[in-house]
Amino acid sequence: MFLFALLAIVVLRLVTAFAQVPIAVLGFASIVVSVLFIAIPILGFYRGASFPWTWKEALLAVVCGGLIQFLFAMAATPVKVVFLSAVLMACSQTGLLLWCFGVGALLASILKDKNVILPISIFLALFDIWLVFAPEGIASQAIGGKRPELQQMMQGLSYQVPALGGYARPMAYVGPADFLFIAMFFVALFRFKMRTRETFLALVPTLAVYLLVVLMFGNVMVGPFRLGALPALLPIGLVILLVNWGEFRLTKDELASTIAVFVIGSALVTWRLIVSNSAPEPPVAPLRQEPDLRGLTPAGWTVPAPPDRFPS
Repeated sequence: MFLFALLAIVVLRLVTAFAQVPIAVLGFASIVVSVLFIAIPILGFYRGASFPWTWKEALLAVVCGGLIQFLFAMAATPVKVVFLSAVLMACSQTGLLLWCFGVGALLASILKDKNVILPISIFLALFDIWLVFAPEGIASQAIGGKRPELQQMMQGLSYQVPALGGYARPMAYVGPADFLFIAMFFVALFRFKMRTRETFLALVPTLAVYLLVVLMFGNVMVGPFRLGALPALLPIGLVILLVNWGEFRLTKDELASTIAVFVIGSALVTWRLIVSNSAPEPPVAPLRQEPDLRGLTPAGWTVPAPPDRFPS
């Protein structure tokens, strides 16, 4: 089922790229397509996680996926035939999903106890909030256009949700860390015989709605935060915790350490966000312009507004 899901993504990506959709149904069709591009990989991960993964199989998936993504992307670069280039890039995106699943399965093989899932979920959610919203966070710098080279690299490594009829024009980007940790959680849930089916049924609509918020309200500001960039590990962690809460059996020491992770982590992230967003932006010194001896107006540097993404 996992391989069928990867194949379905390739086919759907090609159909989406070249589909001719009437304007009257374009909005609804875009919503359906965006939901499918989130639901199908999660379904594949859910079914693939039922396999008893060891570190050897997981490492093989990482190597194969990485090679597929890199080699097909490199092969697509010089190709001038649009359809062939689209096929190669679709296969490259499949490689991305494969190595993300492999890394997640590899991490899950290290976990020795299901109670470890609880503090991991809390830490990842808080860490993702810092990455996306704090100005010094990697995702924040890339999204905000402060480091264009970092933005370009992250987009190249991200899962792309394409626009209808718009080859090479993604609607949104999903960071690889989101799929990586979805795979890790699913493999761990199957390994420890937890609520896998219920988690899958809750996770798909949650992330579908989350993506729709990013796509439909991407330019809306809530305080200092833009809805076009949201930390996806937050809802992922919440779903894992809420659905599987009754499965955890913590000792007093484990409960105390988990609460400490939540309290200290929340306090640090909150403090960092308050300080970062209350501090005034440093003034930017104007660039010194040399006289143009040819009488031409010097061209200015511009950074295009980044497209909405579904961050990691």
